[in-house]
Amino acid sequence: MTQQLLEKFDFPALRELLGTLGADGWLLYDFHGINPAATRVLGLSGMGTRRFFVLLPRDGKPVAIAHRIELASFDGFPGEVRAYAAWHELHDQLRTLVAGKTVAMEVSPADAVPYLDRVPHGVVELIEGFGARVVSSGALITRFAARWSTSELAGHRRAAEAIREIAHEALRWDGSELARGGGAEVRETTVQARVMTSFARARTPPIRIMSRSRAPTAFSLPATYCCSTCGRAWRSGPCLPIRRGWDSRGESRLKMCVVRGASCVMRGTLR
Repeated sequence: MTQQLLEKFDFPALRELLGTLGADGWLLYDFHGINPAATRVLGLSGMGTRRFFVLLPRDGKPVAIAHRIELASFDGFPGEVRAYAAWHELHDQLRTLVAGKTVAMEVSPADAVPYLDRVPHGVVELIEGFGARVVSSGALITRFAARWSTSELAGHRRAAEAIREIAHEALRWDGSELARGGGAEVRETTVQARVMTSFARARTPPIRIMSRSRAPTAFSLPATYCCSTCGRAWRSGPCLPIRRGWDSRGESRLKMCVVRGASCVMRGTLR
């Protein structure tokens, strides 16, 4: 079944916003997925290996410029598709399309909004070299690309509800364990394991974000480590909270035991 590009796109709203921006059209550009807003707005799927440009004009039908070997990606496009093969053909097509026009593209002055700044400077130079003026498409992205679809909103609500229930259940369990008294102990790793099990049951796995920051970060040390200063071994199971820093080469350096103080230095490979 052929996909219908721009199937539910709100062209009247586009014309109104382009008028507010003083632009003649929205020029979408992509190459190897560097501009996800372009494929999201158009409804393109799959991997493209060649450059394409699509002009969504304030007046008239949309125009796409695509490489000859990827014309199939534009089946169902509600406008004209112009093919190119060599780079000079692409330039000729672009010159004819944008000369004398003001076009909105995914650029952000001074890179103020990095998530918006997707079109390379060289491409902007190319378009301006053909006599066009480039303005930021920020308002268009907000209206047409940054909004959740109905299914995305539903998925967000399901995840939020699951997280709320998991958090409440974890806190209830913590409270009940501590209320038992008699030296009952609630460890962070135990709570973490219960939370992860709950995520698995709810089929909403958390997103893990890995970061190698230059700033000191707090994390847990495996229980098999011992302090090189005080010699105390932590073999009973819990993880020991420590602080980590980085040397000038980005390598992990001293790990300070925050339980025994900064003079108690932990060494070893981190997991």
